Amino acid sequence: MMWGYGPGMTFLPLVWIVLIGLIGWAVFLLIPSGAGSRVQRDTPEETLARRFAADEIDEDAYHRAREALALRHRASAARAALRGRRLPLTVLVLAVAALVASVVWVVGGVGGWRAVSPGQPAAPGYGMPMMPGNGGLPSQTAPAAVANFDDARRASDEFGQQRGLHTGEVMQFSNGYYAELLDPGGHGATEVLIDPASGAVFLEPGPAMMWNSAYGMMPAPVRGRPPTVTAEQAEQIADQWLAQNNTGLHATDPTAFPGYYTLHALRGDQIAGMLSVNARTGAVWYHSWHGQFIAMQDAPAHQS
Repeated sequence: MMWGYGPGMTFLPLVWIVLIGLIGWAVFLLIPSGAGSRVQRDTPEETLARRFAADEIDEDAYHRAREALALRHRASAARAALRGRRLPLTVLVLAVAALVASVVWVVGGVGGWRAVSPGQPAAPGYGMPMMPGNGGLPSQTAPAAVANFDDARRASDEFGQQRGLHTGEVMQFSNGYYAELLDPGGHGATEVLIDPASGAVFLEPGPAMMWNSAYGMMPAPVRGRPPTVTAEQAEQIADQWLAQNNTGLHATDPTAFPGYYTLHALRGDQIAGMLSVNARTGAVWYHSWHGQFIAMQDAPAHQS
């Protein structure tokens, strides 16, 4: 289950309340209840004992009947327990799974939950833009197809101009274009993707949405917290992650964005992908959505 960027996030608290309510309901049904009042009536065992006491059946028949009743009761109890617990148990498992998945998604990779393999196949093109919410960047208006770096840079500039941002580095991948947006001082602000077919520009999924403390979806208490991971440490963390995942890649060129760093992943001296490191937790998020790297255009000298 995935929510769109911005307005969709406002439904998360309601979703969590519903999920927690379902979990509570299931747990309540699964907890054995105490013995309540019941209508007093003869049980089959009591009827059998009365008949034996009245000499209506002999001792052998009495014991055989008791054994048969015991077996029947055990089978009935097992079936009743299964029927009574199946629905709440299923609801409990699904609700807990959905709750954990949504929380992990919002946290955005703390502990490396987005540690996916580089070069993972993806569908051609980046798809439709995600609409930003409060505090996010405006969406691009009147997009047009992107055929080259100049088109991609123009579209990226149009996307960021309402926040006083301009385009820095632009990269072309098999799935589309990536661009970094810089503030007036030339510092990293956020990252965007440009779909070549439609020309649509939108915030990059992953770190730009989930970790960016200025232009992403970070909650207010997190914004403004100083980083605890330096650029040099981020490069070391990224290298270690790449080595542990047997990618054959190494990291270089960390660019600082609010709340995280994004680095190039190289095979030898050639760019093969990108990954980000959280500036507070050190979590790693590999950018698995780009496809194959094609080319790169640095920021114009007068903008950097």
